[in-house]
Parts: sequence; C-alpha cells; structure tokens
Amino acid sequence: MIITVNNPEVLVLKQVWDSAEERTAGLAEGLRRRMVHDILVPAVQGFGGELILKYQEFLTRVPSGRHHSAYGSEMISKTVYWVSVARIAPGVVDEVPGIPPPNHMSFATLSKVLVPVHWEIYLEPRYRRGVHLPHFALGKAKEGDVERTDFSFLGHHLFRMRRSDFDWATKIEIAVGNESVGKWLRERKSAQTFNMLMRR
Repeated sequence: MIITVNNPEVLVLKQVWDSAEERTAGLAEGLRRRMVHDILVPAVQGFGGELILKYQEFLTRVPSGRHHSAYGSEMISKTVYWVSVARIAPGVVDEVPGIPPPNHMSFATLSKVLVPVHWEIYLEPRYRRGVHLPHFALGKAKEGDVERTDFSFLGHHLFRMRRSDFDWATKIEIAVGNESVGKWLRERKSAQTFNMLMRR
C-alpha cells in the first residue's frame, strides 16, 4: 500500500478540510488522527515483518554563498529529501500526546505516532549526470537500538492552519509492505537499494 495525497481515503479527508466553512485547529487534529487510525494503523497491521518507507520532499531557502552590498546574502531554493526505510516489528502503533507548553510563549510539540520496527536506515539522494531527479542509496542506520519510528508528520502537510509559499512543493509518501516499497524504489531507479534492504 502506498499512502499519498492521491490515495482515495486521503482524498476523502482532504475534501472535508477543503469544504469546511471554518478551518479550526480541532478539525485539523481530528482529520490528522483519522488519517493515522483509519489509514496508517490498518496498513501497518497487515504487513508485520515487511518494509515500510517514509518519504518527505520539500523546498527550503538556503544561502547561495553570494553577497550583494545592497541586498545582503543571496538566498536560493533547495529541494530537500528525507527518506528512511524500516522493518516493521510486532506490536501496536502508539500515539504519544505532544507536551503542552509551560507558558503561553511556547509552542506545543506534535504528538508522536510511533510504529514498532526492528531497524531503520536513512536513504541518501544521489544524482546521475544529466538526470534531474535523484535515485536513493543506503545511508546511515539510526544510532543505537531502534524500537520505534515516528510518523508524526502524517497529515500536517494537508491540514495546515496557515499556508506557506512552498506548500505546493511539499510531498509526503508512505509505502507499506515489501511490494509497495520495491515499486516505489524501482520507479526512482533504486532497485539495487531495494535488494540490499531486503537482505537486512
């Protein structure tokens, strides 16, 4: 199963958000929780022992290294990729509430959505000459014993109270199960990486 903004179940929740007369924090949190409990949890339960991939792509602004005396440091847009793959372990998906702020000047942390895993490894984008989009190679494994991986980002990109200039470029995808992870990686010319992950 691949969970993207085009997933039929995700589209239903997105339509509720888009058609709401008033977009409130309570509605956003309720839709995010439905996304976790109605889509992610059943998917994970059906693929114990198999791979799960999380992919985040977004634009950010970084200094170019050039400086103008009149305008200061030049900023350019950069595409950032965060990709990791883990093997799903037996257990339940836990939701740990965010820590409430100690005073009104602080921001509450997001609640965590923790999926039990045996291990997790990051994938790094690599570029071939003349090809704009990257393929993904094995990167660093998470340090120490990994027992859970966090999916707290799920839904927050769809149900935002405030839009940003780069929302159009944000992509979040989750592939659950060996077949879906393999398909996702093969589409990005990363079949060798998938074969290496299957041997772990």
